[in-house]
Amino acid sequence: MIDKGQEKAHELHYGAQPFRLVGRYEPLWLVVVAGFGEQLILLLTNLKLRARDSESVWWAARIYWTRWKLACPVKGA
Repeated sequence: MIDKGQEKAHELHYGAQPFRLVGRYEPLWLVVVAGFGEQLILLLTNLKLRARDSESVWWAARIYWTRWKLACPVKGA
């Protein structure tokens, strides 16, 4: 992450858990990312993930993170 023109390292922790919504039958995953601040980042996705495969979970988190950066640019950046 870049903060005030300086690259800043974050120690991230992440994981995923299968998730079901009442009345919905498609398989969903709840991805949780900690380390970007005090609040957890929660992502509900229908991407096919393998919970025990950290590459799969991190891949999904990066895809959505990139999408959010494009959709919601930070002021002054």
